[in-house]
Amino acid sequence: MSLFLRIVRVGVSAALVIGLTGWGLERARFGPSDESAPSRVEAELRQRLDADAATLGTIAMRIAGESGTVRTTPRDQAAVKRLFDIVAAAMPTDEPGRTGVTVYDAVGEPLAWAGRVSDLLKERVQGPATLLITPGTLGPHLIRIDPVIRDGVRRATVVVERTLGTVQGAPGLSDTFVLPTSLAPVTRAWLRPS
Repeated sequence: MSLFLRIVRVGVSAALVIGLTGWGLERARFGPSDESAPSRVEAELRQRLDADAATLGTIAMRIAGESGTVRTTPRDQAAVKRLFDIVAAAMPTDEPGRTGVTVYDAVGEPLAWAGRVSDLLKERVQGPATLLITPGTLGPHLIRIDPVIRDGVRRATVVVERTLGTVQGAPGLSDTFVLPTSLAPVTRAWLRPS
């Protein structure tokens, strides 16, 4: 057998092995069909949102359960300092810069805050307990609003928020954000009502 035929056989065999390996890796990462990858990305994003919502709920309950949360008045500076300490202690340390907490008084005025927080309308702060996603200048936020009720009266409101993705382009100027996933980054544009 000639040297040329051996080289061709080795080349074809190597190409076949590389092609099958690439096909197998693609199938393992993206799934067996075109619909598999988007379904996996959707499931991953849903799981991340559920985990973030659970984290925000845990933080809100921890702060609402503190006696200093409901006894604080803006004129009692020592109590306000303790409330700032309570809020700072409740902040997660695993992902700095993504989470923020604000405690509002009974009339919707901020008393203490920590982390990356946003301004909310007073009507929203004084509304019912809710979980929502809103656009922000640094990306979309998952926001949990929890009223603190004692003896049937609203004493405070705890608002915990977390940035979900990053804005693509200049902050505040773009309506497009990116959410990273294990398969590929997901780019999404906010749909503004007209």
